[in-house]
Amino acid sequence: MTDQNRLELAQLLLQEPQKALELTGKGQTVALISNGGQIPELGSLSPQAVLPYLEGEAYLIQKLTSLKVWPLAVNATMPEQIASLAIMLAPAAGLLCLTGLKDESFQAVERILTPLGLPTFFHPQQSLPILILAALNKALTLTNRAINVSRIVLAGFESDSLALVDFLLAAGAVNLVVCDRSGAIHKGRTGPTSWLKEQLAQKTNPQLIKGGLNKALSGADVYISRSTPMSVSKDIVNLMAPKPIVLNFSWALSPPGPLSASNQPLGLGFGPGPKTRLPINLLTALVLSGLFSGALKARATTITTPMKLAVAQTLADLTDPRCPDQLLPLPSRPDLVEKVASQVERASL
Repeated sequence: MTDQNRLELAQLLLQEPQKALELTGKGQTVALISNGGQIPELGSLSPQAVLPYLEGEAYLIQKLTSLKVWPLAVNATMPEQIASLAIMLAPAAGLLCLTGLKDESFQAVERILTPLGLPTFFHPQQSLPILILAALNKALTLTNRAINVSRIVLAGFESDSLALVDFLLAAGAVNLVVCDRSGAIHKGRTGPTSWLKEQLAQKTNPQLIKGGLNKALSGADVYISRSTPMSVSKDIVNLMAPKPIVLNFSWALSPPGPLSASNQPLGLGFGPGPKTRLPINLLTALVLSGLFSGALKARATTITTPMKLAVAQTLADLTDPRCPDQLLPLPSRPDLVEKVASQVERASL
């Protein structure tokens, strides 16, 4: 490119800055940002210690797509600092992915960035709900259920539980029950509470189920284990509806499911050993690569709920029909990223 070409391009982008997505590398660039606050499987890390994690994630996305990914470890702890840095990078990156933020920081940064219209994604707080819904959609199909008539119990309360609940509600779920250590969250529950649990109480448990996990699971169609190792006895599974769905989406070590019970559940476990955990790179391979490719191809200015729902449904549709108990597609499937990206692009319109 000659100096004259550069000058003409600069003048054009001054007048029409949105064309940078087409005429520069911006439209193929993802900024992967983390302060190491809360990394799945690794815990809290320093900005230097989080670099290998970021570089691994960047390498995987670049291997699966044609995108450029910048792994950026930042020395910032305040949400305002992290958000300001993301805004500063926005002119050069087509999409911002903030990963490994503590849950309280994630929520604060999200509140700051959402009104600005920047294409921003929070990993794993937003990618894990997509993977959960993908597995749930497939399991519901296999058991001839619909999400709007299924009672779903979420156990393992975390600060990002509200994001998961909102996503399931957007997918059509109606009857959700969230359980913490004190049992089912419901309107009017006494004892220690927080603004987050108050929000969950307003949005979930329409039947006002009270009591512990056993009570919540009685007659339930679906049990999703989140932050703690799955601990469901055969007796509890037998309390659930016929052909129950038991999903393990925990970062902690837990027994591989499904359980062996007279009311045989359709379940999901991770890893090959006697103890399993959800691998973080599964989210990167199945969710991030296709979502980011589709969003950038569509020149999206934000990551919308329909785009995330499209990822979940496409993943459910891409499971191997020869394996009726398989709830997620294999990350090695050669057409996976292309098909997910195509549906994301369509949903963005």
